[in-house]
Amino acid sequence: MADVLALLSGFRAPPEGWGPRVAIEEMLVTLQQLENPKDLPDARRDKTVRTLMIVAVSMAVLLVPALGQEAFPKAEVFGGYQFSHLDPTLSANGWNTAINGSLRAWFGVAADFSGTYKNGTHVYTYMFGPTFSARSERVTPFAHALFGGAGGSSAIAFSMALGGGADVTACKHFAVRLIQADWLLLRSEGVTNKRNVRVSTGIVFRF
Repeated sequence: MADVLALLSGFRAPPEGWGPRVAIEEMLVTLQQLENPKDLPDARRDKTVRTLMIVAVSMAVLLVPALGQEAFPKAEVFGGYQFSHLDPTLSANGWNTAINGSLRAWFGVAADFSGTYKNGTHVYTYMFGPTFSARSERVTPFAHALFGGAGGSSAIAFSMALGGGADVTACKHFAVRLIQADWLLLRSEGVTNKRNVRVSTGIVFRF
């Protein structure tokens, strides 16, 4: 720690005209000489460390504004109406809600929950998975792959939904989910039911 403080105390402002390109060129020359660092005088090694520190700080200053330009909601909460058609002939109404956490403007992770009801029969799903978005100022199309479980009037152990939709921006923190359509797979007691679909619409809150 004392050595680091000593190096920092010897730091001087870079000369006029100095920039990351000059520093990188100087650093490359210095690194070539560092193949045998013990052969370098102490003053030269100290200058090398200071050069590396200046380059790191300069690159950070250049990159921070660029990162700030990638503005996107870090979290989105959806809630709305869902229509489901479950094989063979059950068409039912219900609700759908989801929480999406964005790791990048184009990629996030979603937790999706839904409920469907008809004539005393009900099916609940809880699924999780990646979401891919193509964001624009007005419309955000998205696609997702969700995996999880389901339960209800009959024992259902596994559920999977593949689909997507489009959100229309109303303002910074509010959007309308124009449509979301999913192919829904349900598996229960060794029997796989692949002929199911669900369609949702509702509102999205962005944070």
